[in-house]
Amino acid sequence: EASPWMLLQRAGFANQLGEYWTAFKDLKKVSAALPNNAEPHLMAAAIHLDQAQYDATIERLSQALELRPEDPSIFQRRARAYFVQGLLAEAQRDLESDCKFSQGNPYVRQECLQLMIVRGFDEEALSVLRAEAFAPGVKEFWLGYLHCRAKRFEQAQGCFRRAEALTAGSSDGMSEKSRFCRWVARVLQDAPAAKPGALEEDLGLPD
Repeated sequence: EASPWMLLQRAGFANQLGEYWTAFKDLKKVSAALPNNAEPHLMAAAIHLDQAQYDATIERLSQALELRPEDPSIFQRRARAYFVQGLLAEAQRDLESDCKFSQGNPYVRQECLQLMIVRGFDEEALSVLRAEAFAPGVKEFWLGYLHCRAKRFEQAQGCFRRAEALTAGSSDGMSEKSRFCRWVARVLQDAPAAKPGALEEDLGLPD
């Protein structure tokens, strides 16, 4: 009989070949041999996720967390599975735990912030934005979004303008997104500046 580690490797190869039944069979043996090891649960969760079996994904990740309760990567993976299922409160709770155990990873905190905004927790999101540090332009962009949602279009334009300036030259598209949102805020405000050609001007395109 192969060792548990050999079985774990074989399960990984079986998964790559699409032989899921073989992979699950080997993972079951690994779990029996190494009951305190989270790896077979994590691999099984990845297989379930590839097949869009989100309930099973969440179940296996929960089992992995019982064995590694302070692993931020597991919280993050389960949060995404919850999010796809529409379980936003659960997703936010896991992202909060992820942020806690990853010592305030700014990217995780940004995901949590976006989830607050998706759920309509604007005041909570605003408090987070004012209290915490984010990558250049991120705070300004989301403040602009919240101002726009509250119909404070002039303030929104100012935030988007600052976000655009802070992210100029970045490769993540934030500067272009900020420019477009600034134009949208101008149109929504129906300001005199929202004239024919304003979209082209804000996007840097020829008239």
